[in-house]
Amino acid sequence: MTAWIADGAWWPDTVFRAAILTLPALLAGCDGGDSHAHAAEPGTPPAPYEPPAPTENRARALVETALQVDLATQQAAATVSIAPSQQPGISFDIGALEIASVTSALGTLRFRQQEGRLDIGVPATEEPFEIVIDYRFEAQDDFNGWMPETGVSFLWPGFCGNLFPCRDAPAAGQRYRLNVTGVPEGKTAIYPQRIPAAAPGYMPALALGDYMALALGTTSDGTEVKLWYLPGEAEQAISGTAYLTPSMDFFEQTYGPYAFGDVVGSVSVRWGQGRFGGMEHHPFWHVASEAIGSPEIHAHEAAHGWFGNGVRIACWEDFVLSEGTASYLAARALSPQGIDLWPDYECRLQRVCGDERINTVARPAGCNAIELRDHPLWSDVPYMKGAFFLKQVAELVGADTLDDSLSSFYRERFGTAARMENLVEHLRSAFPSESLRIDAIANGWLYQRACPSVPDQGCR
Repeated sequence: MTAWIADGAWWPDTVFRAAILTLPALLAGCDGGDSHAHAAEPGTPPAPYEPPAPTENRARALVETALQVDLATQQAAATVSIAPSQQPGISFDIGALEIASVTSALGTLRFRQQEGRLDIGVPATEEPFEIVIDYRFEAQDDFNGWMPETGVSFLWPGFCGNLFPCRDAPAAGQRYRLNVTGVPEGKTAIYPQRIPAAAPGYMPALALGDYMALALGTTSDGTEVKLWYLPGEAEQAISGTAYLTPSMDFFEQTYGPYAFGDVVGSVSVRWGQGRFGGMEHHPFWHVASEAIGSPEIHAHEAAHGWFGNGVRIACWEDFVLSEGTASYLAARALSPQGIDLWPDYECRLQRVCGDERINTVARPAGCNAIELRDHPLWSDVPYMKGAFFLKQVAELVGADTLDDSLSSFYRERFGTAARMENLVEHLRSAFPSESLRIDAIANGWLYQRACPSVPDQGCR
């Protein structure tokens, strides 16, 4: 469905089926033996329900979050469906949110806020359980939440808790629904009403501005591709997205079906001077105004629908699985259209490998032991070393054959989180006669600081 609205009245029906189903058991008492042990005298009213104490529980999965966000008042509500669990409690990352109340079909729930975490007292259940969190969010100005001055949300890598109760770990995934009100008159809000497949916490996104929309085409699978651009950008934006529909079609036909909606596209956002790139907010990914004329950026962000979002990364140390693979896929998609990204990639690799201040290991040891935004890994290293790892594997086994293996990995792992090692092992299993060579290629590009090879050409 189309998912860009200005001030719509759409909002999902609240369903408390799961909570109602569990209510009789919750009110029956604690004795699991004789059902008559606590029978009340005739005419005695039932005892009021006593909500559980707040309990930390990060293991309990989130199924879906429906957000109602008012930009004018900065008030919001999150209706969250949480997974069944034998353990009570649920925890969220909440950053700078002010929590007003937490309710369910059982009534008001107890909660506590501490050190950016929200713990809620919910019972153990055998069915999904729905809660409603009413809260207020603060305006941000440093690419760490909703930034009203620029009209853009920016939640990556771990700032979703500044906009809604979430899980900011990259492995966490859930579905989303969004409804935004309080949009200023004359402005258009671009956001997805629904993200129908499990997605990381940074993926829901909002852009606000004087947007103009352009239909770019439809893929063979029926996915509509669009562009939203700002005044003064028409020529560059149209030039930069000229290859986007064929690129989406290539990804769908080569790697597997797209899962985040039937309307997708690039949204121009004004991040500020010198900020070049994009952000994988599918199905409407953001592209910096300064990069709006770059076919590579549009294709790269689109590719994250398969790697980075479709297959999430398990740890921040697996950043290369997202960015290196998306860089390689962008080059694969644009090559049949006459655009060769590899000369530019070689210059980027040359800069990475030749600068001791930048160069680092593409896949460092550990799992979430680093703060990505403060770590050398947040650089061009995983993009280029990851892309050249796959390029060298393609030279070994054939590019089309590698595409088949990447497709099977995506189809097997879709909707889950994976480590870079999982992809390397998948390639070794797919090409057993070349497994030792693949190990050597992976070791050279991913697990050591020195580059296996450095292009020697004049690069600006």
